[in-house]
Amino acid sequence: MSVISALQQDGIDPEAPFAIAFATAGSDEAIVLGSAPDADRATLVFHDERERLAADHVTGHLLLIYHDEVPRMLLRELLG
Repeated sequence: MSVISALQQDGIDPEAPFAIAFATAGSDEAIVLGSAPDADRATLVFHDERERLAADHVTGHLLLIYHDEVPRMLLRELLG
């Protein structure tokens, strides 16, 4: 799954190692919703985005991605 770069959005730091993204079911691309400089903040952003998307009754996958030499998906949660 590739992640669409949305670096111009507020709250997204292109240098941050953690990204929180959303992908609709069956999609090969994800939209970056936020970023974080460390695992603790990434966890908080992930939970905030999950609550926001759930309140809007959004369906798809919420992703927590760690950008290292090779990006790794650390968490994938089904919404809806």
